[in-house]
Amino acid sequence: MKFYFLESPSAGVYKWKWPFIGMDFYTDNATHIRSYMHIRKDIIFPLVLRPIAGLWVPGPRNIYKFFQVMSSRYYSSFSIDEKCYTQAYSHREERRKHQQKTVFCEQLRNIYPYIRRTCDSDYCQEHLMLNNVTTLYVLKMIRDK
Repeated sequence: MKFYFLESPSAGVYKWKWPFIGMDFYTDNATHIRSYMHIRKDIIFPLVLRPIAGLWVPGPRNIYKFFQVMSSRYYSSFSIDEKCYTQAYSHREERRKHQQKTVFCEQLRNIYPYIRRTCDSDYCQEHLMLNNVTTLYVLKMIRDK
């Protein structure tokens, strides 16, 4: 299931538009969710509102752990804080586009918005940064122990 703005451009040859939010169905047990991979429920729930394209939508509670799990599925040895990588598949065009490329994330921080995560013993703060200077928002979360 995909959600998108009607006035946006098409995603390749498909009827849906880009950008979109894709929602997958899943099965679960007491501790894990399974769609195309297993992930612990406490990483996802309770959902937290996060900004996407000017809207606040529910997303994984622990986005840092979520991306660690996702990265380990595709890229076994990456640190999501240090290396940034492209996907070989373009969802904008809905086709395989290129080989995966990696760069140090620091090289992109003056070009693209990014999340700067800072933690103390009790809390983590996620700062959405623009141009490595401007803070667009801050989410304060209880730190996982």
